[in-house]
Amino acid sequence: MVARRLGLAGELASDVACAEISIDRLLDTVRKPPVYVPIPRFPSVEVDVAVAIPLDVRAASVVEAIVKAGKGWVRATAIFDVYQGASLGSERKSLAFHVTLAADGRTLTDQDVAKFLERLARETESLGGELRRS
Repeated sequence: MVARRLGLAGELASDVACAEISIDRLLDTVRKPPVYVPIPRFPSVEVDVAVAIPLDVRAASVVEAIVKAGKGWVRATAIFDVYQGASLGSERKSLAFHVTLAADGRTLTDQDVAKFLERLARETESLGGELRRS
């Protein structure tokens, strides 16, 4: 109904989302002071990982598994691909993440990344899935 009123038909047809925002409530919110985050002394490592999991497993559960496998090294995660297809089976999906790893006191090595991936493989298995390896 909203799409029709906005004239989103034909080549303009798309999913529509709407929201109501209260300016008064926004203005009444307590502003938090900015948080200072120092520049890291050691470089981070970017790792792309993909996991094949059952359809009912939430992406948040995979992020929790990534953080647990990282043992304090995970600085950020970002999902960049969701795939479902015949190669995985009808009841599975693949989620791919960019993962940023860093340690406070040193530069992580290739061996550290390999250990992270092995721990992540075990965590993924506990979710009923598997770490996809190329």
